Amino acid sequence: GTLSENQVATLMNHSGWAIVPIRFGAGIKRKLLQYVFEELPVISTPEGIEGLPQPLPLSIKVLGLDNWSSIDIRDWSDSTLSIRGENSGTEWINNYYSKEQMDKELAKVVNAILNQ
Repeated sequence: GTLSENQVATLMNHSGWAIVPIRFGAGIKRKLLQYVFEELPVISTPEGIEGLPQPLPLSIKVLGLDNWSSIDIRDWSDSTLSIRGENSGTEWINNYYSKEQMDKELAKVVNAILNQ
């Protein structure tokens, strides 16, 4: 089934963390960006962060699937929720995905095409 945007928002508001157990794929994962924007700590496989600008916010923990059992979710998510400022998820989203940043990136592409 599918969930409405409101249902997804409600679930995220009641979650302490999110997981992205992607094993293969390409491109930016929209749900991961949504988790980061909502300031949820995220555990992801390396494939789940493919295409994302580096450095990642501290709220994203990247582990191979074989290592997921080694993390104590409670300790990690509690400490991650207090991250603010330069390393916060919201700041990272604003730096790379704001309308202003997208306008700058689009202008670079258009200029490169026009100057060929």
